[in-house]
Amino acid sequence: MIKLNQNDVNKLQRKFHALKSIDQSGLKKEMYTAGALMSRDIKRSAPVDTGNLRNNVGFEPKENDLTVFSNAPYSGFVEEGTRFQKAQPFFYRNIEKGIKLLVKNLEYRIKRAIR
Repeated sequence: MIKLNQNDVNKLQRKFHALKSIDQSGLKKEMYTAGALMSRDIKRSAPVDTGNLRNNVGFEPKENDLTVFSNAPYSGFVEEGTRFQKAQPFFYRNIEKGIKLLVKNLEYRIKRAIR
């Protein structure tokens, strides 16, 4: 037979409540922050000729989704290169960096809520 102390049960319930609050508000905040940072970093590292590529980079946070985009029709050619032009990567490396930061921040929020 297992006996539970009421203080431990209350403590566990508070921690579950803290995790639920991360799910509702914290995830949205972290996703928005990650999208803004990724978009900023992409714009900073995008090559500039006319400024059109930089101006067409943005992000769109949704319910539990985040879209970071480059709407310039030639952005893929700049990122990957062509047979006439060498690649000038500006998009994917910043996305990877942003995803790692997002995961790190979410892990930190979860650990802080569980303490």
